[in-house]
Amino acid sequence: MRLICRYGCFAAGLVLALAHVGNTTPFFEEGVTLGRSFKEAYRSFAEDAKASGLNEQASVLSRGHIQDLASYYPEYLERLEGISESSGVPTEDLVKASFVLALGPKCAQSGAAPPATSDGQVYLSWNFESALLARPIFSIPFFSVLEPKNGYKTFFWGVPYLIGVAIMNERGLSLAASAMNYDDDGTGLTSFELASMAMERCATIPEVTELLGSVPRFSTSDPMFGASINWTFSMADEQGNVAMIEFTHNYLKWDYGENGIVGRANTYQLLPLEKTTCISTSEYFTPDMALACWGADMRALRMWELVRTNYGNIDLEAMKRFTADTNGGTDFLGRPAGSWWTPERHGQTLPVDLALFQGTPYIPIIMDFGYVITHTVFIYEPKRKIIWWTPGHTSRIGHIPLFAGELMGVPGAARIEDYQGPAHNAARVVHSFSGVAEALGGSIGLIAGQFFQAITGRDVSPGYPGLYSTQLGSK
Repeated sequence: MRLICRYGCFAAGLVLALAHVGNTTPFFEEGVTLGRSFKEAYRSFAEDAKASGLNEQASVLSRGHIQDLASYYPEYLERLEGISESSGVPTEDLVKASFVLALGPKCAQSGAAPPATSDGQVYLSWNFESALLARPIFSIPFFSVLEPKNGYKTFFWGVPYLIGVAIMNERGLSLAASAMNYDDDGTGLTSFELASMAMERCATIPEVTELLGSVPRFSTSDPMFGASINWTFSMADEQGNVAMIEFTHNYLKWDYGENGIVGRANTYQLLPLEKTTCISTSEYFTPDMALACWGADMRALRMWELVRTNYGNIDLEAMKRFTADTNGGTDFLGRPAGSWWTPERHGQTLPVDLALFQGTPYIPIIMDFGYVITHTVFIYEPKRKIIWWTPGHTSRIGHIPLFAGELMGVPGAARIEDYQGPAHNAARVVHSFSGVAEALGGSIGLIAGQFFQAITGRDVSPGYPGLYSTQLGSK
């Protein structure tokens, strides 16, 4: 394994780590390297999981899970054991922490491929949303590219093999996710593990669906964990496929959308709807169910509206507009929807939303879930192998290019030199640090707000400390 790049910043300052292990090392040694590089993160997350009050439930959920890993994804377990060896965190605690800390993304996604696109490209977007107070965690640029002993190089977001999500591999296979509760319980591999396995082993969406059907899949109806563990996938590949994939323990369905387009949110569009608390068709749609959806139905319908009305004219700039959209239409009672119900959700409108829905059941729903906002946005280009990233308020900050293909050493992938202006400058910062580290035996990229402020000459957005307001566009 080669830890190709890691860039991140925490409130305490920048974090930088070097690591390099030859490709002939076993999976255990890959884990050892990760454990050394992310030692404090693994230790901190394990301690946080123990103190969360959910440790007992996590113990129940994770009981026997190590055996499932040994049976169906042994290389993953070997990595966990290697992480345990070098970080000092017991393997069992890592497994428990992966349940407690599992992300419950309340998200919106869109996908487009020819003939829906005007430039012949394939696109997938992911607006990742969670509670307002989680912004310091999910808005930081914490990425890594891992090169396994056997399998495809993979670009991760987050801490690998704990709360890290595999989002693109060297073949351009790209993944976004959203979650919802579902009345279906069973043991197997979790969504995090399945995402990692798919990226490591698959090059196309058909290969992913075949893989998902060949292994047992974990899901739970436990309300404390269900929305975090029961994921649906949106995927794209460089062959021109975009698809939505929905699965639980007993159910697995996928659909390639409407001739090259898909629109998603936290709604099941394919699985039996009577078993979920979030409903996406009018046949089952009721006011009570709408509240349980946290506005997901409106966001899914809005994403479908965007890709349908722009059909045939979708390009990168259109995808950027989709992710920055703040038009939520109206709720099921015909009232104008606040920005909390739109594809891009940001905390500035909290007072407006509270006033708008005063005296309605929306108020406790909004506050009980911590006022969900958009923390991170990704737009994937599977053919060029670029990931456009935004740390939150998309309509104000813009999109920053991560040249994932170049960082993974993929021949023919888009390079920094292909772009000019702010996009080139932003990527140059990442790659300049990567190049310095390469000479030292590994390679690391570094992104932080102050670097972008310096190279663009723009001021940091006053409303968002540590973030940057400049619009970083394409060439």
